[in-house]
Amino acid sequence: MMLVKLENENSFAKNLINNSLINNDTSALSEYKSKKRMNNKMNELQSEINIMKSDIAEIKSLLHQLVKSN
Repeated sequence: MMLVKLENENSFAKNLINNSLINNDTSALSEYKSKKRMNNKMNELQSEINIMKSDIAEIKSLLHQLVKSN
């Protein structure tokens, strides 16, 4: 791969073979991946909370039925 740095752009280079732009900013990539992992974790936690809310509502319903039947 033949890369040429762009003028006035330190984080980008141009691949002369296929004219694509390559981002060389590894810290930005690390930050993006970290944010993505955190977002995925937050989504997992929200899903778990929603399941727990549903379970609690079901338990409450069953308790109400028990109290009514006695």
